[in-house]
Amino acid sequence: MMAHRSVDVWSFSSLDEMTGSLSLGTDRDKTMLGRSIAREGGVLYSMAPEPTPPPTPETFRRERFEPLLVWQGRVPMGEDGSVEVEVPLNDLVTSIRIVAVATAGANLFGTGEATIRTTQDLVLRSGLPPTVREGDRFDAAFTVRNATDTERKVAVTARADGLPTLRRRTLTLPAGASKEASWRITVPAGVGRLDWDVTAESGDDADRLAARQSVLAVVPVRVEQATLVQQLPVAPPADALPDRGGVAVALRRSLAGGLDAMRAYMARYRLTCFEQRASVAVALNDPERWSVLMADLKNSMDDDGLVKYFPSSRLRGSAVLTAYVLTIADAAGFTVPEYDRRQMVDGLRIYLGNSMRRRRNPSNASSSPLTKLTVLAALARHEGVYPGTLGQFDLNLELLPTSALLDWIDVLDRVAPTHADLPVAKSTLRTRLNLQGTSLGFSTEQRDRLWWLMVSVDGNAARAVSSLIDDPDWRADMPRMMRGLLGRQQRGRWRTTVANAWGAVATARFAAAFEATPVSGVSVVRLGSAEQRSAWRPEEPPAPVEIPWSAATTLTLDHEGAGAPWGLVEFRAAVPRRDPVSRGYRITRNVQAVHRQRGRTWRQGDVAGIVLNIDADRDMTWVVVEDPLPPGAVVLGSGLRGDSDLLDASPNYEDRWPVYTERDFDSYRAYYHRLPKGRLTLRYNVRYNTSGKFHMPPTRVEAMYAPEMHAERPLRPITIK
Repeated sequence: MMAHRSVDVWSFSSLDEMTGSLSLGTDRDKTMLGRSIAREGGVLYSMAPEPTPPPTPETFRRERFEPLLVWQGRVPMGEDGSVEVEVPLNDLVTSIRIVAVATAGANLFGTGEATIRTTQDLVLRSGLPPTVREGDRFDAAFTVRNATDTERKVAVTARADGLPTLRRRTLTLPAGASKEASWRITVPAGVGRLDWDVTAESGDDADRLAARQSVLAVVPVRVEQATLVQQLPVAPPADALPDRGGVAVALRRSLAGGLDAMRAYMARYRLTCFEQRASVAVALNDPERWSVLMADLKNSMDDDGLVKYFPSSRLRGSAVLTAYVLTIADAAGFTVPEYDRRQMVDGLRIYLGNSMRRRRNPSNASSSPLTKLTVLAALARHEGVYPGTLGQFDLNLELLPTSALLDWIDVLDRVAPTHADLPVAKSTLRTRLNLQGTSLGFSTEQRDRLWWLMVSVDGNAARAVSSLIDDPDWRADMPRMMRGLLGRQQRGRWRTTVANAWGAVATARFAAAFEATPVSGVSVVRLGSAEQRSAWRPEEPPAPVEIPWSAATTLTLDHEGAGAPWGLVEFRAAVPRRDPVSRGYRITRNVQAVHRQRGRTWRQGDVAGIVLNIDADRDMTWVVVEDPLPPGAVVLGSGLRGDSDLLDASPNYEDRWPVYTERDFDSYRAYYHRLPKGRLTLRYNVRYNTSGKFHMPPTRVEAMYAPEMHAERPLRPITIK
């Protein structure tokens, strides 16, 4: 063991109140103000001789509650062997543990720790559920604690933007006792979040607390239709909720700026496998999201250098996913850390060489040659293919799916541009294109839906634009192809996350090549008798035009000036789901009482068992089941100390286990790598912690790479006493 060394930690509290203890130390140590000294494992915390009085509620509000105060993985020591680390405290009234670990080589190490505690005579704690939904009625509860040794009368006030004035609550608290102050709240629509400001006062003592709740829409406003037009009839859906949504017109110089609906969809996308996070970052052109993803890359790689869909020890890396990450990163101009990139490239090379004993895709054993073409195309972008490798591929170009044909074109363009197959492959692709009006299709669409390879027809269309946009022989076709690609959108987006990522890449490349003429002048939007004129400025496009639903039946767009701006028109409405939807799946949901206090009424603290029965019409890979939770509810079985040994047997997956699960504040999700045809039964237990009447969105099951296969089951509101 290394010799004992002193560790000095300067710390301060926003309340300027700290208490602690010393097991070892000298009187001289105890006179040091605001400082702690570690000696032989003992740590001293002492308060300044004249502590500053705590701020009043008017000047201080507790709102910083992050649990981790500071983390420094490497701290250099001074010449005397000491270290000073500043630890900024949060606003929690709690105990905080500070730990220092010192190492010097493989055999020399030591640790020391201390605990400090912040306290005050009057303490407020929030009991709000982090997430609620529009229209929910619940008890907004805050606990008040009297930490003194005398009885106190406490006045509690609360307010939140968007809520009516809340009446003051008066509590009588015995010494050391806690009581709850609550208000019955109805969550308003359209607020996005509730920011609470709560104050407890008793004489000269007070505490002021900030809390925040996210507000979700039970029936969100979605884009029901989106198109690029000059004139069209308009009308809201017949069953849309009143006073929600309307007509939105976004004027853009470029089609790259006309993907608002797609970007809004991807920005709120909720599923979190590695591919989906990568596709979201690319679709939003968000380097920060990409950097966060790359920081997690090492945890998502297996020993062969291949990327896993989830950081689970039950999963092996996927050559398809690894190839996609390398390919989309290169196409979008994003960077993969060099060390990780080399590992991924080496893993794909080994995969091509068949030196790894890897199971073939269980859903389609014939996909291996197609997978190798996908891998080869990714390696070609990262200097990982030698021309001699191409001789191993004896391909019948006419029989290849479109995605494989695009892979082969990408490989030859980069590695062997004089190869005899290249003009033949491009000619074959041209014969498959079906350009009629504003649509783009392929004659081979029925055999192009290779969901086990994350391939869709939308993605093929976007890749065709991206791959061929620099080819002089295809330049004249590009505007029609681009318009046809946009015509494949439904509700302003493409169907899969991969297609949305490729669509964003293709649109950006098209804009750079074809939209160089600057736009100037005035664009005019007319809806009935209403007219709005938007002037174009060099530095920014006109502000979006938002028009509520009205009696007008025709929308007209005109432009007066140079250039040809694009007008993206969206019809937005909140359309409730009243009937079950079954498209390749059927889902039923039953709620059973695991622990109910009495009667048939659910109460705080009760435990319910959720049983989901899902019937699949065919085998699919990567399927997600999403089931909503009432606000404040907790899924049991996570291993937290609050779980009862008798209740944490949930979830019960029977014979089909998900490879990854998420327990969010508002829903429970289970991801399946492979879901065969037949019935799946999923059971889990949930504890209800908040009283009120809560609206629930539908339960949903979806094939992630064939989203046309999905099912939804509308749910009734739930009341908890």
